[in-house]
Amino acid sequence: MVYYPVLITTLNRYSHFKECVESLSRNTYADQTELVIGLDYPPSDKYLDGYSKIKDYIPQIKGFKKVTVFERTENYGPKKNFNTLKDYAFEHYDAIIGTEDDNVFSPCFLDFMNKGLNHYRDDKRVTTVSGYVEPQYYGLVKNKVMLKYDCSPWGMGMWQHKVFDYSPSYYHGVLSSWAKSWKVFRKSPGLFAQLLGMVELNIVNGDAARSVISIIDDTFQFSPSVSLVRNMGYDDTGVTCGSVDLYDRTHQVISENRVYDVDFEKVSDFSEKGMRKALFLYELPTPYGYYYTLKFILKTIVNYLKFRVTEFHEK
Repeated sequence: MVYYPVLITTLNRYSHFKECVESLSRNTYADQTELVIGLDYPPSDKYLDGYSKIKDYIPQIKGFKKVTVFERTENYGPKKNFNTLKDYAFEHYDAIIGTEDDNVFSPCFLDFMNKGLNHYRDDKRVTTVSGYVEPQYYGLVKNKVMLKYDCSPWGMGMWQHKVFDYSPSYYHGVLSSWAKSWKVFRKSPGLFAQLLGMVELNIVNGDAARSVISIIDDTFQFSPSVSLVRNMGYDDTGVTCGSVDLYDRTHQVISENRVYDVDFEKVSDFSEKGMRKALFLYELPTPYGYYYTLKFILKTIVNYLKFRVTEFHEK
């Protein structure tokens, strides 16, 4: 079996980075895995303390087959930093495993990821593999693994020949089609609202963009039924997560097994009624009550109609 590299981007979050790396080093097959680190350069002095600690810690990292470090001499930012790591890795491997520095991993994470990446390499239905699964899926699937369209980026594997084209025009085209818009809205109102925001701002969000494509193309992400990743980034130190986490993911239960038992003949499909219902409810702001949920749906529909009217007048 091929063991694919793990790519980590980091800047100054020393405690997060150290916990992330050490959880990976305790993984089965860590000694067969290349760890590729992109240490970004501080954009200002307030990042220097954490940056210096990470810089001093990196030479102490052990437990991996190889540790490759790209130490930036100027600030790249998260996207460019990761893309350069990806370019390097794709010169040597046909698939990669990417993560931010605020994730903590189960001991069987690498085992699961490599099994999925090797098995589904030539299967057009499966476009990514992820060790993370949202808590709303727990207890809903009858098998240990599943195919779902909502794509989590927290510990995600991807193949070089299945990389997405994130052209903003594609997503504008989705909203310009009544059928495609309904397909996304019917399966995930929350994702549809994100899609409207992406098109309005002309900004493509990675995991949301992938999920939209999965719904339109009927493709999937391969995931475990219980998460192998815990996101510790809801502490307002990152770029996207902020400090509000309605689902308390920093305490999410994850597997403690060293090997993940994968039976590719028994994979739960998203077509299961329970899974559809779980995601539909999860994507809506239900913690605030059904009144707020209804208000959210109506607001999303109104915003979409405004988009269509504006588009009509522009033509």
